[in-house]
Amino acid sequence: MLKGDASNRRFWRVALETPPVPGGVSSATQSASATTPPASAIAIDLGPDDLPAYVRALNLVSAPPAEPPFVNVQRFLKSIGAPVPEIYVADPEHRMLLVEDVAGSTLDVSPRPSHTTSGSFDGRWRIF
Repeated sequence: MLKGDASNRRFWRVALETPPVPGGVSSATQSASATTPPASAIAIDLGPDDLPAYVRALNLVSAPPAEPPFVNVQRFLKSIGAPVPEIYVADPEHRMLLVEDVAGSTLDVSPRPSHTTSGSFDGRWRIF
């Protein structure tokens, strides 16, 4: 099991026999999958609930989120061009995700797609 954060989520790196087919292709997947399929992915158990206990206790929201926040945030970041792990499989009923394994990559070393139509990479994110 991989170290997580302060949430109830749990993470495992899993070996893949056949590569997953993502709904879309992130910039990180695009560069890697063009030559070789991924050897691993990250399985995420989202835990029993998307709301921390204090949010429920204080009635801070009127209804639970329509989808797991991890999925919502990933979709938003991807829409603005941030290099985020691709979600290969989402199973909301069992509260599990299978996502791209980016290993030790961080935003400052992840390639960013070019704004040209060629799909080539024009550099790396710069953190100022």
